[in-house]
Amino acid sequence: MPDFSRGSVIGKTGTLGNTDGGVSALAGEISTRNGKFLFVIFNQRGSVPRFRAFQNYYVSVIQGQLGGAAPISYTGTSLDARLAKSRITYPETRVRGNDD
Repeated sequence: MPDFSRGSVIGKTGTLGNTDGGVSALAGEISTRNGKFLFVIFNQRGSVPRFRAFQNYYVSVIQGQLGGAAPISYTGTSLDARLAKSRITYPETRVRGNDD
């Protein structure tokens, strides 16, 4: 059973149950007391449920070896607020005229 703290791992899974004999991937960020680390785990040719169990275990082990779990701080921002702060710029374009 994984012992990482809630909110200390952000990950994205990917699964192909019938391709290449079973494929499972997990990628993300682990937060530890010694810093944040990115990871990718890719398993193929086997049992997807066993791959998932291994991935959870492995992330927990790595997190433990790096000082233990630390929560990832997150402050939600609405999409409207993000868009209000963004600015779209376009490269200068030359209008084609009779000189071209």
